[in-house]
Amino acid sequence: MKKMITQFIVSSPGELREALAKVNPKNEARFASVRVFGPMVFTRHFEHSKVFNTNSLAALKIDAAQALSMAPHDVEAAYQFLNTEGDNFKGVFTAMPSVYLADYLDAFKDSHLVPVSITSVAAGMVEDKLNNSTAACKDYCIINFLNPKCLSIVIFLGGKPVFFREMYISTDNEIEEGVADTIRYCCGRNTIKQIEDIICIGNTDDSKAALIQKIKIKILSAQKTTENTEETKNGQPALKFTAPNLFNKYALNFTERSKLCHFMTWGLILCVIIGLWGVVRLVDNYQKFKIAEAVYVK
Repeated sequence: MKKMITQFIVSSPGELREALAKVNPKNEARFASVRVFGPMVFTRHFEHSKVFNTNSLAALKIDAAQALSMAPHDVEAAYQFLNTEGDNFKGVFTAMPSVYLADYLDAFKDSHLVPVSITSVAAGMVEDKLNNSTAACKDYCIINFLNPKCLSIVIFLGGKPVFFREMYISTDNEIEEGVADTIRYCCGRNTIKQIEDIICIGNTDDSKAALIQKIKIKILSAQKTTENTEETKNGQPALKFTAPNLFNKYALNFTERSKLCHFMTWGLILCVIIGLWGVVRLVDNYQKFKIAEAVYVK
């Protein structure tokens, strides 16, 4: 199933068009999943202690609109729960301007690929980590080197994402200081005061190897060896996490598409059966007519 989906990581609709133009139409992939980064994409975690409803989503859209400097009605938003512990709702929220999302949809106008999802790179990182990780570590930081000038940071505490940040940098020193400040700021606002590991992904070529090692030594060795004050809660069923999909209003996701194909397949089979029954009836009636005609002639 995954072979049928091509994933794109881009920072603008123009970049997506260029990537789509390079796709071979003979490729077996028929669907596209888009992950976006840049200043026009907003991602953060949320927590609600009461029932999550339309008012809760409206409040999240207002936060996103303020961050994007836009009116709330000009923002497209999507969210996905991480878990629901009693009345406590935790999840990840993603938003971008409606016009910007329309440009991404328009990029597929001349492509043979069908878009099934669009989300932020940061939300996609959470999906990949939570659904594919078997590590016992619960408190860690993921650094995604998106390009030479941009990186995405997601911090997990207690096994859940609690902080998102995108950094635009020009030197290795800025990366080192920026990552350290981000981790200190996040841990300072939580009961968990330190992380156990730093995971680097993306464009981590040889030139980044020394920098990554330096970051790990500086941050991990500088932390106190005290235990975290918050214990991981056991016995709560973890939901399978899917990154918030901003295409939900405009396209069927893969599950919905599969259900539709299943329904259409059975509908087609039923039509074929009815058609065959009709042919049999037609032949039978024709034979009866010929027999009656022969009897009449005699």
